[in-house]
Amino acid sequence: MSNPDQPAGGQQRYQDPSFANRRLDARAVRVFVSSTFHDMQAERDALVKRVFPELKRRCRERQVDFIGVDLRWGITPEETERGEVLQVCLAEIERCRPYFVGLLGTRYGSPAGLIDPELLGTYPWLDGFRDRSVTELEIRHGVLVEKMPDQRAFFYFRASDDSPAAPGAKVTVAAKAPDTTSGTL
Repeated sequence: MSNPDQPAGGQQRYQDPSFANRRLDARAVRVFVSSTFHDMQAERDALVKRVFPELKRRCRERQVDFIGVDLRWGITPEETERGEVLQVCLAEIERCRPYFVGLLGTRYGSPAGLIDPELLGTYPWLDGFRDRSVTELEIRHGVLVEKMPDQRAFFYFRASDDSPAAPGAKVTVAAKAPDTTSGTL
């Protein structure tokens, strides 16, 4: 029997899954990282190995918990087989509000596939976007659909898809806020 807290291959999840069932502590900062998985491995690794540990240290100095949510290790094969990927992603975005980081390259991402009717009941806006990628739906849910006055969303665009970031490499990125007045990406 597999342990839901430990994905295949024995890697620990980056995020503490027990947070899903706890009342969120006001002294915690949860940041959701959205991107396509396959083309943004180096950037996600840089966040997990270099940026997040420093943010954890700085937050700890202020008696605040920092939790970086990188779902590369947070979605089990069973959840994927049951078609729950989108549900897991949207729920994590809710728990991370108002913090959202989008990493964008040249890939659009995998289509969300069939959307569970119960999920459509919870998020009716999904009905108009059934043919979109999981990454686009994450961005829409995290930033565009429900505008929050304290929203903290940052988007980073890869300068070139020819050379992904290598360990220790300096990555040049441009940050741009989405056009939230029109709701377009």
